[in-house]
Amino acid sequence: MASHAEQAIAARIAAVRVRRAQQQSDRAEFAERRRLGLTARHAVKLRNLAARSRVEPSPDAADERPRHSPERTTTMAEPLPSRAECIAAARAVLDRALHRLASDRAAGRLAPEVEAILQRLEREQHEQEAAREEAMYRAARVWRAGCDAMDRMSVADAARACYTPGGPSLAELEQRIAADRAARTTVDRHQDASGAADE
Repeated sequence: MASHAEQAIAARIAAVRVRRAQQQSDRAEFAERRRLGLTARHAVKLRNLAARSRVEPSPDAADERPRHSPERTTTMAEPLPSRAECIAAARAVLDRALHRLASDRAAGRLAPEVEAILQRLEREQHEQEAAREEAMYRAARVWRAGCDAMDRMSVADAARACYTPGGPSLAELEQRIAADRAARTTVDRHQDASGAADE
């Protein structure tokens, strides 16, 4: 006798099979309707073309008919706006909407469910900002620890630690590391001197 878990699994499998069969049936029905619609549109188009080909206008009527019909003439009255103009217009609309939302909220004109949604979004935004700051702080600590560990090494050891096949050579890495350390030492000396002068 099957257990309760096996019966539940069997029921789920059966439901999935029924759902897939229904989806296949819906797709087949949609494809058939589309085929019939295309066939009908093609038939109408062919009838229109045949009717137009049977109607032969007289030469006088052809001479009197204007070469360009005003209804069919499409002209660009104004140039299309640039990308910057579209972005500026969208920002202006958004700013007006946010200003109106803030005014309605300050005046207490928002519905309770809308106010609840805004408060939830604000909490989520605050949580995301806090998580981002925490991640940046942790990344900065890891980066600082790595820099300190590299500074405790000699130039040659640091170059060997940074070397990867296909990248800069050991000599080039040693030059870069030495130049970076010299530049940072100069900056630290200037900061120390300015701090002493301020005191």
